[in-house]
Amino acid sequence: MARALHRALAYLWAGPTTGFGLLVAALARLGGGHARVIDGVVEAHGGPLEAVLRRAPMVGGAAAMTLGHVVIGRSACDLDRTRRHERVHVAQYERWGPFFVPAYFAACAVAWVRGHHAYFDSHFEREAYAADGVEVRTITRRPPSVRWMRRCGAVAGSVVVAAAVYFGIRYGVPGLSPHAPLLTAATLGLGLVASLIFAEA
Repeated sequence: MARALHRALAYLWAGPTTGFGLLVAALARLGGGHARVIDGVVEAHGGPLEAVLRRAPMVGGAAAMTLGHVVIGRSACDLDRTRRHERVHVAQYERWGPFFVPAYFAACAVAWVRGHHAYFDSHFEREAYAADGVEVRTITRRPPSVRWMRRCGAVAGSVVVAAAVYFGIRYGVPGLSPHAPLLTAATLGLGLVASLIFAEA
């Protein structure tokens, strides 16, 4: 009874992403793909999924991807080959629930900032590859410099300030509304110059 309750809660906790995965699987079926249930996990492959996963933002694309209790793959062979790896991601969804996706991207960002590979060196992928018995060699590169990060922050801040100026003038000062684009451009230019000088300090 306790085990069944735990499983039910795990499905509910991962439910939001699973719901999206079921939608993707249904669309794949309509596009000529196939779906089946293995060990309580829906596996879908073929149809439009092959093209979508091939264009995933990584070298060679992705063979499979986990969405809660749904795993989509290019082909049945890819699903068989990556099942152990993807089941680790299923377990991660059960632990993290709706927070898994933001936590996953945060882990990728942390790995990248530390000078490692954003995908292979992220916490979640290292755990999944370990289940495959694959030791992922840490890929070290030069981390982004503090100056570079300050420049990015300065540019982003200037854009936000310029947008605030534009909307403030456009909707708060009727007499200046016709000049809003010009004043916004001037604010953005001055803000960029000042902020980049600050970033170099």
